[in-house]
Amino acid sequence: MLRSLVGSEMCIRDSNDVGRNMLVIEAIRFVTMFRVYLSEYFGAIIETLIVWVTSESWVVSSLAAHCLERILCVTTTDAQHAAGNRNAPSSQDRVVDCASLAGSTVVEKSLENICVKLNNNKRPSMYLMLAVMRVCLNLKASVAPLAGSVVQCMSVCLERAAKNPTNPQYNHAMFETLSACVSLAPEHFETIENMLWDSFMAVLTKDIAEFVPYTLQIMAQLVDCHTATAKAKKIPSVLPQRYTMMIAPLLSPEMFQQTGSVPATVRLITAILRCDTCLLYTSDAADEEDSVDLGGRRIIKKKKKNI
Repeated sequence: MLRSLVGSEMCIRDSNDVGRNMLVIEAIRFVTMFRVYLSEYFGAIIETLIVWVTSESWVVSSLAAHCLERILCVTTTDAQHAAGNRNAPSSQDRVVDCASLAGSTVVEKSLENICVKLNNNKRPSMYLMLAVMRVCLNLKASVAPLAGSVVQCMSVCLERAAKNPTNPQYNHAMFETLSACVSLAPEHFETIENMLWDSFMAVLTKDIAEFVPYTLQIMAQLVDCHTATAKAKKIPSVLPQRYTMMIAPLLSPEMFQQTGSVPATVRLITAILRCDTCLLYTSDAADEEDSVDLGGRRIIKKKKKNI
């Protein structure tokens, strides 16, 4: 049935035919609904879905992205239960390895198609963003060489979303994707940092409340990369001036007035201090006050005497 009826409809490429699109929509919905029973066909299904992701029809493109995201969430236990093995050990549960079923070139093509569609869409698509997030989180080995291209796409989406951050799921998936890319390609953290820095500064300067916690956490990830790189090279870790200039604003009372941003603020401060504890004593913030209350610890700084 899958090959003769559902598969034949999904393989037709005439996306301008409204009637044909209705059949494609129903075929994609069928695959989404019964995905746990179709794990042996995931390779062929993913190849078809990544083509429909680029459809000019908003509904077809969204459903294809949603189906792809749901397929990437299917676990081995789900597949074994669907095959009748009710005694499958849950302790060995893991996501089905779609990369080996579809191939690394298909993963690359899926990211390329989704990123192009995201950049070309006039309005944000939550389903496309969730799909690219799931690809990055569940197909890490295949995505790692492509992390830079994904970050470049996400930077465009970030600039656009910052103007009207109305979709929480879209925003969360976008920053999860950025975080995953930093983790997957720590050796390229400086390139990623340069691509995102202007957007991050715009978020902090304009005080976009929805984005500030995410931004600070990813900055902390990047600081950790600086620390890890210096440790690997067995040299003293030195942060770029762009981070040292942030210490005073991070320690200002205003940063702790919005409770939602406090954990991320502390996370970034901790990462900076872990990299170089002397930075706190040489910052402007330390000079302005007798002490700085940070996480219950009081770091004392003597006042400078006028000579």
